[in-house]
Amino acid sequence: MLRLMVISRYSVALLLVLVAALPQAALALTAGQVYEQVKDSVVVVKAYDHQGNPVGLGSGVMLPSGDIITNFHVVKGGDRFTVGWGKQAASATLKAGDPDKDLCLLAAPGLLAEPSRLGKTARLKVGDPVYAVGAPQGLELSLSEGIVSQLRGGGPYPIIQTTVAISPGSSGGGLFNSKGELVGITTFYMKDGQNLNFAVPVEWIAEVAATAKKLIPYTGKIYPLMPGDADARFTKAKDGVISDNVTGLEWYVGPDRVTWYQAKAWTESLTAGRGGWRMPTIPELKAIWQKRAGRDNMDQERFIDIWVWSGQLIDASSARTFSFTFGNDSCSSLGNASGKRAFAVRSPR
Repeated sequence: MLRLMVISRYSVALLLVLVAALPQAALALTAGQVYEQVKDSVVVVKAYDHQGNPVGLGSGVMLPSGDIITNFHVVKGGDRFTVGWGKQAASATLKAGDPDKDLCLLAAPGLLAEPSRLGKTARLKVGDPVYAVGAPQGLELSLSEGIVSQLRGGGPYPIIQTTVAISPGSSGGGLFNSKGELVGITTFYMKDGQNLNFAVPVEWIAEVAATAKKLIPYTGKIYPLMPGDADARFTKAKDGVISDNVTGLEWYVGPDRVTWYQAKAWTESLTAGRGGWRMPTIPELKAIWQKRAGRDNMDQERFIDIWVWSGQLIDASSARTFSFTFGNDSCSSLGNASGKRAFAVRSPR
């Protein structure tokens, strides 16, 4: 009897050692278990224009900070946003957006959702199981599963290529690992390919959040316009100089896809209308952006996805930019030309 007891204790100890040595995948959650853990963190994101027409539909994920992360392209055409499920939708406001990373943060204080747990894209390996939860085609809380096909791009935080099914409406939803941790934001797929779907890394969220903290609220005067009034406000001369009869300033729209250095050099060398041009300030840019007039201000120029450089530096490496999509300001590296445009401004001559 004593010998049997010794063998039994030895067997239990050996079993515990073997369990501890099992691969992590063997202890992973099932697809259903992952879904139960994350479903209360994933929401539907809807964007509407100033007339209340729907212009964007996608998914979003509640973060530990209380903000909602989604794709920039989901909300870029909107003036008003809601997040939630079905009839349980809360109003949301834009906190920050990064068109280069295709991510943005929404604040929805009235939303009752569970914060997701953040994982690390850097720990993923090809072949790892992953799960997407979102609203493809508006079908709320849809689960799809697959594996990591490849990790694309240089640097520590690669783009995730996956076999997980992604459809229109999935954009901005969560990609979760087998622990139920958020590791990516489902963003795009290749229409002509098969199972060629992609998510941006969860680590990028921190960079967008850092941008949100640098936004400075505008407290200057707002000049309200009704839709269609932009034509009466702005007039354009033959030499391209645009006059604003509300603020009294003159403007000249410059080239896009330029760095801050290029924008500054172009502004200083501009001779249209006898020169005297400078880079604008953020309050000046805010004063000509008219939310209620849509994006047809300034001689019907369409500034979708355009960030305008200002002359206001943050430090030696970055300056403030202004979004004509959202009507807010952010900051960008002086050498970043992606989606950036040059404007020139002056007092009437």
